[in-house]
Amino acid sequence: MNPMRTFLTDENISIHKEYIKTLRLRHSIIEKSDPEIKGKSIFEIEKMRLKKNDRELILSNLSEYLAHELYFKSFTILPTKSKIIKKYWSSDDAFLYDLFIEGMKMRDGFVFVCIEDRGAPKIQLCPSGIMPKHSPKLAIDVSEHAYFLDYKFEKEKYLKNALSHLDLSLLTSNNAK
Repeated sequence: MNPMRTFLTDENISIHKEYIKTLRLRHSIIEKSDPEIKGKSIFEIEKMRLKKNDRELILSNLSEYLAHELYFKSFTILPTKSKIIKKYWSSDDAFLYDLFIEGMKMRDGFVFVCIEDRGAPKIQLCPSGIMPKHSPKLAIDVSEHAYFLDYKFEKEKYLKNALSHLDLSLLTSNNAK
């Protein structure tokens, strides 16, 4: 079973999956028109000499695609724990509360949990089309389109339900870097 079904309807999940397909197809078309970007990471593309408009289009689309892919991999049916969270927060609940507060601040985009170079988890807010600089391990889509079909204007309820199924085990120290 898809863990997202614990807090989103099949219709909502299906809409997200179709959007991901569109983003993937768009990136494939972009790669055909700019073959030098094929197989390159966001960070490699950022360093390439491309026209500003081309770079922005490529990076925005690829970032949106990768963020949604990560969003779909960030959840589990049963609650999980993370040893690394305990090292930097007083508890998993305290960490999830901080994620909730940050998610409520965001109007459009993603709340990412990244692993910094020294191995610490970091909450990072990014507007749609932007990826964090550190290694993202978890993503929560906080844009209205992510929850409106199921929750209408109840973003708070969506976040509470989504966060209760966040797979904190993805933040293990051996995943750092």
